[in-house]
Amino acid sequence: MRNVYSFPKVVLFAFFVFLTMANLQSYSQNCSVNAGITQTICENATLTLVGQKSGLFQGAGTTTWSQVAGPAVIISNPNNLTTTVVGHSGGNSYTFRLSTTCQDGSLIYQDVVINVLTVTTATATGGFTSCPGDNVGTLTGNTPGTNETGTWVIVSNTGGITVNDLNSPTSTVDLSDNFCGSSTLRWSISNSNGCSSQSNIITIVNRGGVTPIYAGGDQNLSHC
Repeated sequence: MRNVYSFPKVVLFAFFVFLTMANLQSYSQNCSVNAGITQTICENATLTLVGQKSGLFQGAGTTTWSQVAGPAVIISNPNNLTTTVVGHSGGNSYTFRLSTTCQDGSLIYQDVVINVLTVTTATATGGFTSCPGDNVGTLTGNTPGTNETGTWVIVSNTGGITVNDLNSPTSTVDLSDNFCGSSTLRWSISNSNGCSSQSNIITIVNRGGVTPIYAGGDQNLSHC
């Protein structure tokens, strides 16, 4: 025989639970911090932490950045919401924590992950002075790493220079005998991950040849 009182008992039990929960006092922290979102940067870029805070805090409401994971680095201003970090290197992942204490005594924090991509630091050394001719000198740049490409960029060219292999760190150069002046070059390395670096410029001087002379365009004058 079916129990006709089962349904009302379920209803009464649910109502009792509701009244019990309604009489419980709720508790929650009265402040919050935001450490930002995951970042991916190149190793030659500046690593900057940017945090936010809101709500009620103990004392001056000081927040603190600390390092949770990754090779040791230096947080420049750990008590500033926005601060730089020095000493990071490519191929590593770093985790930083922003923490503070709410007015009600709750210790709260949030973590952010910074992924650092690798790129070889471009370096160009030397520079020389030469008479005009073919293969009159050799450039000196460092070798790109795996998945990287190096390129010589001619920044200025009043010396009539030609780089025979723009992608070789040790390319030879030609100097035209139609020019007398200097040329500046830059060695740039690009990684397939989107990172790049550039060297200081080097100067090649063509001490022979002739200085191009331009007297201006033709002019038509009246009889006056």
